[in-house]
Amino acid sequence: MNTYSASGKLEGAKALRGEKVLTGRDWNSTDKFTFLLEAPEGFVGVPMPEGAIGGRATVEVTQPEDSPADAPVSFNFGDITYTKPGVYTYEIRESAESSTLNPGVSASEALYEVTVTVADEGHTGSLKVTSEMKKLLSDDGDKVEQPATSASFVNEYDTQEVKWAPIGAKEYADSTDARPLEQGMF
Repeated sequence: MNTYSASGKLEGAKALRGEKVLTGRDWNSTDKFTFLLEAPEGFVGVPMPEGAIGGRATVEVTQPEDSPADAPVSFNFGDITYTKPGVYTYEIRESAESSTLNPGVSASEALYEVTVTVADEGHTGSLKVTSEMKKLLSDDGDKVEQPATSASFVNEYDTQEVKWAPIGAKEYADSTDARPLEQGMF
């Protein structure tokens, strides 16, 4: 019995690359940004780079040498090997939960989609792997849909504006029953 198998590789340095830009101040030793590569919800069994855990690959970016503000810091996910033809979809995002965002530094909400097409080269034992990247959300979380060659995430340092959503409650207790709560009382 003969068995046919084929494989192909997506080069992470070319197809799964990105850059981190910190504006408003120089990098410091406590800055850490974590990026995720994962299949969209509902997609199971999608090949991942070596070292991925639970269908998710991560890359951390920390203070680079000679790190002035506004200078892009490059990163990329590892290579992915495919053994079956098909179309595979991935998302690249910054993880606000795993990143260390110092006071005054915004979180990037940018979202990128990478579509990988794997085709059999005609029983030669190799698979042709091509990819296309699109930006779906801007750093502010606004919908955009535009082609991209690299995933770019911009975090802004701004001490003049801090986004904060205060939550509070006012409780009133009248133990004398002489002054009931009225509209506009407080």
